[in-house]
Amino acid sequence: MMTSVAFRELIDYAGLFPPAQLSMAPAIDAYDALRNCHERGILGRFIVPVSRMDAYLEALGDRRFPLSLILDAGPTEASLDRSFAWIALNRDDLGIESIEVPGASIPTIAMLAAARDRHLPPTLRIFCELALDDELEMTFDALHQHGLLAKVRCGGVVASAYPSAASLSRFILAAATASVPYKATAGLHHPIRGVLDESNGAIMHGFLNVLVATALARHAPTPDALSAVLLDGNPSAFELDESGLRYRGTHIPEHELAEVRLAGFTSFGSCSFLEPIADLRDIGMLEPQ
Repeated sequence: MMTSVAFRELIDYAGLFPPAQLSMAPAIDAYDALRNCHERGILGRFIVPVSRMDAYLEALGDRRFPLSLILDAGPTEASLDRSFAWIALNRDDLGIESIEVPGASIPTIAMLAAARDRHLPPTLRIFCELALDDELEMTFDALHQHGLLAKVRCGGVVASAYPSAASLSRFILAAATASVPYKATAGLHHPIRGVLDESNGAIMHGFLNVLVATALARHAPTPDALSAVLLDGNPSAFELDESGLRYRGTHIPEHELAEVRLAGFTSFGSCSFLEPIADLRDIGMLEPQ
């Protein structure tokens, strides 16, 4: 099955995390089943906290998944050395493709880069989750300087975890300006903005909105223009065909989508895989089963 570059390995599986919050064995079994589904080309890595690797390995058996490891919050130089040394020893055998770091700050970024240089190849992707605060652009400069990547939280179990369109557009524009790829996490269960999170009353961002905004950010639009894309809840504004993705008359060709996915919006973590897939079918971007 051919998968458009717009969606290839777009969704990292986060079944261990809320709201699904599966236990380890069911999450592993669910991911294993998804690897054989019709839309498996959209499936990315299995996300697991490094603190739960013992349980992961016990439940895994003889299977092998591509992994993204989440470090514990508040890393120290000593804890990073321990974690990165272990990752260096096991990276190939376990299929570790990326590392995710919560609560990254400018001092944390420098510490991460130093530990990486001691233990790991510079090609291993390390995503640093950033606060959408006044230091955002300076933090992106630090990421660029040290060759690290960014991560943005787009939702959560409380409404306040959902960033405003203005905040998210600022993040996307800062990433493009600094030439720093990023991934997203939480709250992107649907392709188009507008679905209500019934658990907390928040309106969810759409991952197609984010993808289009990231593509347009490469051409230096205004933050207001990106916010308008993020707020667009009309599915008919988005069209996908063999030549690329169209948004309200703007054509993003396949080769540019490939660049956006590689150097812009690389993936997002979701505790559900089937829900976004069903939505993509509903709006005609995937063939019916």
